[in-house]
Order: sequence, then structure tokens, then C-alpha cells
Amino acid sequence: MALSIIIERMNRHNQILRWILLAGFSLSLASCYAKGTLKNGEFVGKNVQYHIGAPGPGWQKISIKGADLAWLQKETGSIILINSSCKSSDEAPLEALTAHLLIGMTEQEVIEQKHIPLSDREALESLITVKVDGVPQKMKILVLKKDYCVYDIVFSSPPEAFDALLPAYTSVLDQFSVAGKKL
Repeated sequence: MALSIIIERMNRHNQILRWILLAGFSLSLASCYAKGTLKNGEFVGKNVQYHIGAPGPGWQKISIKGADLAWLQKETGSIILINSSCKSSDEAPLEALTAHLLIGMTEQEVIEQKHIPLSDREALESLITVKVDGVPQKMKILVLKKDYCVYDIVFSSPPEAFDALLPAYTSVLDQFSVAGKKL
């Protein structure tokens, strides 16, 4: 794997870790870091376009540096993030891309990993428990590669709130489809 791809992957996992750690502070950053626009469930960014569902009531759309989209459930500090990266063609398998998102998190336990069809491709969905800066989190992470882009959908929540809030992640994911890479 080329050094530039390895560096890009490391930057990507550091962004996910920072997103989770900074979710509580992101409300003051709203609108500062938009990578694209969301209108009627359609996200249009510089290089990508995709359709996405909304997480539903109780979730506040926020802006976090480096993320396409993010929502915060304020009462629990739970977060749903969506990000895309089209900077290089990535030949890494979905399992490796998922593992890169977890670098820096401790006490990682993969509870389940399964390949699922999504947007005419095979995606990897993982259920994982971790500690982020010593704080327990339960996560659903979906990684999809399509048209030379990598898409990450991450749901992170305190374990005690995870099951009750999982339908929000499902609502986002159920309507996800890639419209294509913009050239």
C-alpha cells in the first residue's frame, strides 16, 4: 500500500476519534465546517452525492470538522456521523478500513461483523464496544467502498443508551444510497 494511502487512512481514523471526543462541544461550531449541503435527504458534496435518511426526533444536526453530516442526541451524548473520502483509490479490504477507524480506542471488542448489500455494493457493518479516552462506548460502524470513494456511517453511544437509540441509525442507513462520484 502506498505511503500516501496509509497516511490518508491514519488521518481518517484520527478524525473519527476526534469527532466522538468533541461531539459535546460541536454545537458551538454549527455551520462552521460544512463539506456540502443536505436538502430533502440528498447530500451533495464536492466529490459525492448520496441520499440519506434522517435519524428522527431528538437528534440535532450539527457540524463537525471533517464530517459530511452529523447528528447529536444531546441527552446521552450519542452521535451519528457520515463521512466520505474520495482522495485516492483504496484497495484495503473493508475489515482493514474499519480497523483503522478504531485506532486510538482501547478495550476494543468486536461483537459482530457482517457483510450487507448497500447501494449495489457489499458493505461491512460492525458492532463494537470500545473505550474512548476511558469512556465506554458501543458503536455500529458501516464502511462502504463505491466508485473509488469510501463511505463511513458511525453510530456511537454510551452502552446503556445504545439499544434505545439504534433505530435512529437504522433510519439513516435504510435510505442510504450513493448517487455517484462527481467528476
